[in-house]
Order: sequence, then structure tokens, then C-alpha cells
Amino acid sequence: MTLRQDLIIEQNADWTFTYVHKSGGSVVDLTGYSAAMSIKRVPGQTTIARAYLSTGADADGGTITLGGDQGTVELAMTAAQTMKLLVDFDLWAVIENGHAATIKPEAHLLYDLNLASPAGAVTRALEGRVIVRRSVTP
Repeated sequence: MTLRQDLIIEQNADWTFTYVHKSGGSVVDLTGYSAAMSIKRVPGQTTIARAYLSTGADADGGTITLGGDQGTVELAMTAAQTMKLLVDFDLWAVIENGHAATIKPEAHLLYDLNLASPAGAVTRALEGRVIVRRSVTP
């Protein structure tokens, strides 16, 4: 079963989030697993994700570190990576709302996190909103 967890990220600041992956109440040994997470504007978005976090070299926007037999999953982004989350989001807000004065101090995006076992079985471990609190200071 997928755990629903909203994440809050402050734009232009380093960010980490750690949780322990469990199944049936027991910690799952993540040794040999890989993980991937996309942050997007809307479900089914076919354009490039705002951020793609991964345990592999393909990560573009953050990293995922798995804690083996401890079952920990750590998501991390640098200040430069969190800054990029809303690079063109203000433009979309103006287009959708028709007026720049309606831009809110936070933006809501979506994400999901998949874990792949050494045997190739994929589990969607987490999903929810990413609430990005806008930075005022560059």
C-alpha cells in the first residue's frame, strides 16, 4: 500500500526528508534496491519533470540514499536544486490566473517515489503533494 505523505520544500534552501520503509509493520531491508522519484506539475505530465531524484547516475534535481537493512530512504536536494523547482512556475500562474498579483507564496506540485527490488519488482512507496514555499531572497 502506498503511503500518502505531503512534502514541504523551502525554495533556495537545502532540503532533506527521511522515512523508514515498512511492509506489514516490519522494516524492509533495502539492500540492493534502487529508487526514483519525479516531481511534476500535474499527473500524467509528459514534459520533463521539475526534478528527478534517483539512487543512480541519472538523478537530475536531487538524490536518494537507501539505508540497507535499516530501511531508511533519504531524499535530498541542494539549495540550487530547490530554486529550480519554480523557475517557470510564476509564468504558469500568470497564464492561469490572468494577473501577476495572484501569485501565491507557495506552489503545489505532485510526486511519487518508486522502489525497485533486486529482482525488479517495483513498489510505489510514497506519493503526495510537494508544497514549495517561494524564496524572496535569491
